[in-house]
Amino acid sequence: MPSPRLNHPLGLTLGLLLVAVAFAAPPAFSTSKEGELKPLQLLQKTDIAMFGEVISKDAAWDGKKIYTTYEVKVHGSAKGDPATEISVRVLGGEVKHPFPVGQRVAGFPNLQPGEKIVAFLNKNDQGSYNLSGTVWAVSTHNGKDSISVPNGKLLPVDKVLQRIGRLDEALEKSKEATKARTDSKKNDH
Repeated sequence: MPSPRLNHPLGLTLGLLLVAVAFAAPPAFSTSKEGELKPLQLLQKTDIAMFGEVISKDAAWDGKKIYTTYEVKVHGSAKGDPATEISVRVLGGEVKHPFPVGQRVAGFPNLQPGEKIVAFLNKNDQGSYNLSGTVWAVSTHNGKDSISVPNGKLLPVDKVLQRIGRLDEALEKSKEATKARTDSKKNDH
């Protein structure tokens, strides 16, 4: 006898949601106890940190999972040197074939064309990018593109990109200094 919970439309929806979550991989970003991103750990795992605008989106099945590919026009970057337009592939989305179905995955965005974002990305084997951490939504306040941070303040995107760039430079210098010390110790033996 079928479960009465699955015969109810809400039960079926919850069942499908649980299946979707079971197939989903969590995003690879680090957070503090307060839930804020740790920028150094994020930058270590990131190929590019960029500011851009979603131009289009297209969802498709890949095996038993749905992925959405977003075409993004890059307005600036703080790390890496992305092309002026890039493709970003994200787990989740909505498809219409063979029947309409959607998959939402916690931690992965559902972006719309025209939406501006700051994203941390890694290049994948197909030549597009995957999320390496998080996507920050950008809104316009008093004519400036800004990001709302956890304490409620608005930070201008250009300032955020400058800070990320300085952090990345410091991280690279630290890596170089560590390598130089390691090389020096090897030569001493």
